Parts: sequence; structure tokens; C-alpha cells
Amino acid sequence: MPNTRPDAGEASTTPAEPVPPPLLEQVAEIRELWARQREHWTTQVTEQVHERLHALTQAAEGENLAELAEAAFSAEVYLSSFVGIDTPMTLEQREAFDALLAALPGPSPEMAEAGAVVMPDGRELYVIGRQTGPLAEVAALLEKAGFVVHRLDDPESAERALRQGLPAAIIADVESIPALEGLIETLARIHKETGRHVPLAYVALEGDLETRVKAVRAGGDAFFSPPFDGRQLAERLQSLVALHNPDNRYRVLVVEDDASQAEFATSILTKAGMEAQSVTDPMAVLDALHSFRPHLILMDIYMPEVNGIELTTVIREYDEFVDIPIVFLSGEQDADKQVDALSVGGDDFITKPIRPRQLIAVVRNRLRRSRVQPGRGPGQEKGLHLLDKRQFFDRIAAHLAADPMRTQATGALLLAPDGMQTLRRQLGDQESRRLLERIAATLAPELSGDDSLALLDDCCIAILVRRATANLVHDLESRLHERVAETPFPVGEEERRLTAAIGVALANDTRSDPASLVNRARLALEYALNEGPGKTITHDEQFEALLASGVDPTVKEDDITRNIRQCLRENGFTLLYQPMLDLVERGAETWDLKLRMPTPKGELLAYREFRKEAERAGLAGDIDRWLVSRALDILQQRKENGSRATRLFAAQSVATLLSPDYADWLSGELRERRMVGTGLVLEFRLSALSHDLKAAKAAIARLREMDVQVCLSHFAEKQAAFKVLRYVRGRYIRIAPRLLKADRETIAMVIANAHKSGAKVIVSHIDDPRAIDLHWSSGADILEGDFIQQPLDSMDYDFSQVVI
Repeated sequence: MPNTRPDAGEASTTPAEPVPPPLLEQVAEIRELWARQREHWTTQVTEQVHERLHALTQAAEGENLAELAEAAFSAEVYLSSFVGIDTPMTLEQREAFDALLAALPGPSPEMAEAGAVVMPDGRELYVIGRQTGPLAEVAALLEKAGFVVHRLDDPESAERALRQGLPAAIIADVESIPALEGLIETLARIHKETGRHVPLAYVALEGDLETRVKAVRAGGDAFFSPPFDGRQLAERLQSLVALHNPDNRYRVLVVEDDASQAEFATSILTKAGMEAQSVTDPMAVLDALHSFRPHLILMDIYMPEVNGIELTTVIREYDEFVDIPIVFLSGEQDADKQVDALSVGGDDFITKPIRPRQLIAVVRNRLRRSRVQPGRGPGQEKGLHLLDKRQFFDRIAAHLAADPMRTQATGALLLAPDGMQTLRRQLGDQESRRLLERIAATLAPELSGDDSLALLDDCCIAILVRRATANLVHDLESRLHERVAETPFPVGEEERRLTAAIGVALANDTRSDPASLVNRARLALEYALNEGPGKTITHDEQFEALLASGVDPTVKEDDITRNIRQCLRENGFTLLYQPMLDLVERGAETWDLKLRMPTPKGELLAYREFRKEAERAGLAGDIDRWLVSRALDILQQRKENGSRATRLFAAQSVATLLSPDYADWLSGELRERRMVGTGLVLEFRLSALSHDLKAAKAAIARLREMDVQVCLSHFAEKQAAFKVLRYVRGRYIRIAPRLLKADRETIAMVIANAHKSGAKVIVSHIDDPRAIDLHWSSGADILEGDFIQQPLDSMDYDFSQVVI
């Protein structure tokens, strides 16, 4: 992106690479199209924006404008997955694309009139005044906390800089107030014309009342005086920025049985920049609280089945909802009834009818007085909620999806007490878990509302965090160490002070997935435990030195072929299991086996990432057989343990299927285990079968004789595909991913023809409930996807509780 940020001590800056006016016009046209798309979504406009981004990328490359070309290409790549899709982007996806467009030069349409662009990363600070004394100290502490500080000598420099971009906040010395009048007026004008409020904080040597009042009268949003604490300064500033960031909207739940009244309230609050949702059935309130996670509840008193006072009493019994402000909105004029409503946990009472301006003012004031802030979930200050493994992986996936370009630092932290294995032997499993729960409760106050805590196993605590920079993640690590070290914990019949090891992994590329992130953190934790008490190892940042020092004698990461051989030799591949919901046959468990290869650096590579190397080295067949052998081991073990009937899908290459000895090898594996192939489904790519259909048909027939079924993947809607299906007599098909974008009629046609051919239909990549409804109603037999559950390293999904 062109550098539009003011450098230290400069009044203004020029872009690092001048952009010719014709290219700026292209950028303006793209932004104008996108603004139109946000108002009314059409596939045609998506295609137009994508085409223009492609043209801009090529033009920038032709002009040797590397930064512009990179920014345009990033936006082009992100949008490419939405071309041809009728469904509009989600809010998170739009915000992600907005951020990519913001990286292009020139103002966005909505900011052009005010002449100000919001800086993309939201960490920019303007510090105005003489860089000495308390102002210099605050600036240095904030830089250390991860903020990008631009030092400006005078208000005139700041006003010029504002024309280049809006910072997250401005910090000034109280002594500069007389000269700030013009800047304060400029900030007020920007707020009026764009809706963006840039917080203004003052710093002074003394924190007496008179000085503080002076700062408030000069438009100050915050006031800092010695002694300064870097962490508190950063947290206060983050809260201040979040409070005034229109992207961090307050969420208000309106509980009102009258639909017209509910619509009236939600409409007013939405226009005021809040996110409002209504519930007209009071019995559905708890579900809405869990899904919507509001910051405030507007509650009617008189409703059928359960009144507002009773409902508030119930809500206050939940620790996670105890801090949500509840404002009663009712026509009740009786003062005693109003007191009754407040006595059960209400925070305010508004009588109907109410003017829109009054409703907005009451809601905003109550939100500002509460401890809840945008971005913070309700009830985080009280109680402890530990996620299970599935919830934790789902939370990671949600964080990664919300920030596809990794503009923030998302990290998984695994923390374990030093000597935990010894403690487990001493305490036993149950007491060990209680110890970890006590440690987690001790750590919780250091976490923000968006962070997550989980117990992944009986040895470590998992923490998911998202911060603006990696430095803030590292600051958190230090505080977690301090929390553990300064707190005595009950160990047996005594209290003992412990130290902890922490392994950290950051989602530092767009390919990161939950399993790989946790695996890298786990490997880092192992190194931290070996390094000595109270150590932290951050994956990638410290691993190069560890590997170079000979701590890890294994092969280098880029030697993939040697890594494959080692995994085959030492049984080192990892299996993840993703549940598949059979909508027709109940009483059995169906799993998709996901092969992963650990690298010396702790990454888990999906098979598609090393398949070419495996094929080039002639090892693809060995990997296929390893996977089938593991599948048979699992089926045998589950049968011996009396588990429910199990069906496992294992992807195989067609070259393996056509290998002359493959069927004999598989038959031998079954004889050795004294079992038949019931429960094993081998999956082959449809297009690969076409190279030798006759041989494929014969090989599949032999598999059927062993009661091993076959699935054809990447199945298209073409008639030729159905001819192949009938010819080889496949038992399952997995429809091509692109068909997920097809209309209901096309999907229904594919499913109906598959059923006529005697095959069951699998639909993968289910990532939202609407997809479940579409494919279930179209007649699909089996559904699979991250919405149902992420691939995990254990088979602990409760199929008996599934209700579709």
C-alpha cells in the first residue's frame, strides 16, 4: 500500500510510489462499484469489480508499482471465490474485503467529501506536542505495547496529516490546548460528515481535578497522568478506540411480543449504528442470548406465557448473563410495578410511548455506564467457562474466517505446569483436572471477552487470543507466567507455588487451520517444558534457533520426501476425524479420515500439500496402504470394544486401485484381522477413473467381494458422470464442490439421478445451517462440513444427539 502515514516529526508525507492519475481513476471506479454492491448485491457487479481489480493488478505490474499491484492482487484473489455466487457476503466477509480495498490508494467514496481515510490497521496514533516529559514517556510505552506512534510537533502538522488518514486516536499534552482549537474543530467536522470519532486523549504531569476539567472542556476523551503503566495505558486506549469505532457495534436484543413494536425499536437502534435483533416469543429468549450475545436487553413487561419480570429473574440466574444491562420498556405507569421490575435485576425503566431520540440516548448511556464494551461478550467478568475440544477448534475456525488476511495476531497458547506428569501420578486424573481448572480460573482475569479457555486434555490449558499485534500476545504470555507464579495452588494436602511452560503458535499465513495451529503450539509447549521451568517457546519465532542448535535431529521441513519416508517408517502420520451425518440410516457412526503429515516445525500438512512430492517419489501407494491399514485397525478396535457400528471413508489414488497386487494385499490385511471389509469405504476421484474404466470396474468388483464399498468424489452433474457411476457400480458419490453454488433444481437433479443409479449422495463443505436445509430438503443422504464439526484428533462426536 502507498505510505500515507506521517513520519516522525514531519508535517505530512508523500506516497512511497506515485500512482498515475489513470490508475487512481480505476481505483475510484472500483470503490464506486463496490459501494453500489453493498447497497444491492448482484452477481454482475461482483464480476465487474473482480474484472477491474484484475485489470488494475496488470496495469500496476506494467507500471512497476509493486505495492499497488500486491494490494490489488490481494483484493482480486479474495473476491474470486465470490464470483458467480448469488448469496451476498456475510458482514465479516464484507469487512475483510473493505479492509483490502482500503489498502488501495485514494479515499473511499464515503470519505472523499471529508478528505479522510481510515488507516487500515487501526493501531496508528498521532502524538502532538513537544516530545519531552510525560508525553514522551506515554508515547514510548504505547510503542512498546504495539501501537504505531507518529510524533508531530504542532497541531498544524496534525491537521495536514488528517487529510492523509485518520488515526486510531490522538494524544496531546495539556499544555498544547490553547493551540488545539483548529484541530478540535477539524475533528468535529470529520465526525459530523463521516460518523468517525477520533478519540482525543490528554497527558499531564499532574492529575488534579482542575487539570482534568480543563482536558474535558477541550474535548478530551481520556486523561493520563503519572505513574504510567504500559499495560494499563494500552488497555485504556484499546477500550477507547473500540468504544468509538463504528465497526464495533453494540448489540441490543429487543424482547417484545408485539411484532410492530419490536420492529419499531430495532429499526431505531439500527439506524443509530447499533446491531439490533428482536424476539417476539419470550420462551425463545435464552436461545437468542446464547446465539446473539447482546450487550443490552430491552425488555417488555407484559407478555404471554412469561412476563418480563419473571424472565429477568431467570436470566439473572445465569452467571454468563448476570452483567448484561436490562432496560424495561413498557407502558406500565405504576411506580410500585416499576420498582418491582428494577428489584429483580433491571437497570432502567422507560415508559411507552417513547421518542426515538430518547430511546437511543437511554440505551447508549446505559451501555457506557456498564462494564460491557463492544467486542466483549457478556458475563465474562464472572464465572469461568471452559470450552471442550470441539468448541475450541470451532472458535479458532471462526477467528480465522473473520480475519482471512491475518491483519491481526491470532494465537493459540498451550500452558502446562512444569512437572505436570509427576503431579498427575501424585494426584490422579480427577485432582489433576481440578488443578488445571483452578489455574485456568487464575488466568481468566488477564483475558479479554473475545478470548477462549479450554482444557484440551488432562495435561494442558488451551487459550485462544486475538490481538492487534504479536507484541501484545507476548505481553499476555508474561502476565500469564506471573499469575501462575504468584498464586499458591492446593496440591494434595499442601499449597504449592508452581511455574508453567507455554507453547505459542500464531496464525501467520492464510493457510492456517485449527488443527495445524494447535499442533504447532503443542510442539512449542514440548520444547518449553524441556527448556526448564517457566519457559515460553513461540513457534516460528524461536524454532529456527532451536533446530539450528541441534535440539531437533529430524529432517529439515523443506525436505518433504524424506519427511514422508520417516512418517511411513515410524508410523508418524496424524489422522483427523470429521463426522458425517447420515440423514437416512441411523444407528451407525460415519467418519471421514483426514490424513495429515507433521513437519519438524509442528505444522500439519494436508495430503493435497504433499501429494505431488509423494507421487514423484513413488510413495503415494505406500501412503494409501498406510491409511487403509489404520482404518482397519480402528474398525477392529471399535468392534472389539462394543462401539456402535462404524463406517470410515478413506481417500485413495486410482493408481493404487489399479495396482496388480492391491486387492490381494487388502484381502491379506482382512484375513490377518479375521474380519471383512464392512465399514470401509474407499474414495476415488471420478475423473481419474476415466483413464482405464475397464480395469477400474474389475478392481472395484473385487473390493465389493470383500464387502468394501466405493465412493466417487468430485462428482459433476454431467450425464457422462452417471454413466461411469452405473458402469463401476459405485455405492456413494461426493458431489463436486462447485455444485454447492448451484440452484436447488440442479442439486435435486444430481441427487435424484444418483439414487436411480443406486448410490447415496454425500455433500461436503457444509459451513452454515442454510446449506444443511438446502441439501437435506433436496434429498442428500450424508452431510459433512465444519458447521457440523471441525476435523479433530479424536472420535468423540455424539451422533445420538443429532436432530435434523
